[in-house]
Amino acid sequence: MALPSRNGISRLTLGTASLGMAYGIAGDGAPLAEDAAAAIMSEAWQAGLRCFDTALAYGEAERRIGDWATDTNRQPVVVTKLPSMSATPDGDAATAIQASVITSQTALRERRLDGCLTHRAADYLRTDVIAALYQLRDTGKIDAFGLSAYTADEVRQALVHAPPDMIQIPVSMVDRRMLQDGTLDACHAAGTTVFARSVFLQGALLMLPQELPDHLSPLASVLTRLSAVADEASASMLQLLLCAVMILPQVDSVIVGVQGVRQLQEIVDAATKPMLDAAVIDAAIDIAGDIPPDCLDPRNWPA
Repeated sequence: MALPSRNGISRLTLGTASLGMAYGIAGDGAPLAEDAAAAIMSEAWQAGLRCFDTALAYGEAERRIGDWATDTNRQPVVVTKLPSMSATPDGDAATAIQASVITSQTALRERRLDGCLTHRAADYLRTDVIAALYQLRDTGKIDAFGLSAYTADEVRQALVHAPPDMIQIPVSMVDRRMLQDGTLDACHAAGTTVFARSVFLQGALLMLPQELPDHLSPLASVLTRLSAVADEASASMLQLLLCAVMILPQVDSVIVGVQGVRQLQEIVDAATKPMLDAAVIDAAIDIAGDIPPDCLDPRNWPA
């Protein structure tokens, strides 16, 4: 079965943090080699992933995307993120953002940015930042703008302040807060393209219970019970976790980061299988609701 798309965006988006730096708690702590990163992008393209999520903060990721796209003559949809604007004085945002966009475009081999997001919701809520983003879009330097957010309050403020073209928010089997409180519906109603991130909680939800670090030990019993639900449905944990998000009509694309080609192949295989029965997903969601909120936000994890 082919990987589907929605609103011109592939239903899976390749997260590239792991392509440019050490990322996630399930890896070996070392950044990927150049050829390994290129192999992942080639496999992603072959599998139908047409959107790559990146950021200036992701080390070598932008440059590697640019090199790969040039070498292979591919044109993925690239969504990047600006660095923090917290130290940028009021009124200086336009200069700082323009410099950031030029840096990203240079790394990406002068290609146009399909999407440019603020990495912090607080930056998006600044009037001078929004004015700069509108100018970049209106002059054709970027196609769309938006933000990466963590909380429903951030999202709702953004929708009032300046409805974003696209947004990235945490949505997963274990984190349904923005679905339950209507935030996802509000984004959908505003015509905002929604990218779900943290679907695997930086890989924690795919770890064996005994491998979890101490600060995520509350996940252990939940993962054991979720595994039993998956086994009963003759499904993998990957399929169960992906179905819980891909079934949502408000989510346009799911961002997935990987450490290797084989892991990507397993994700694509799980994503293209027939959707699991709703009763199975509901049973899993009931179990996942037992996870303490502190485990859901990587910002609260020990450094």
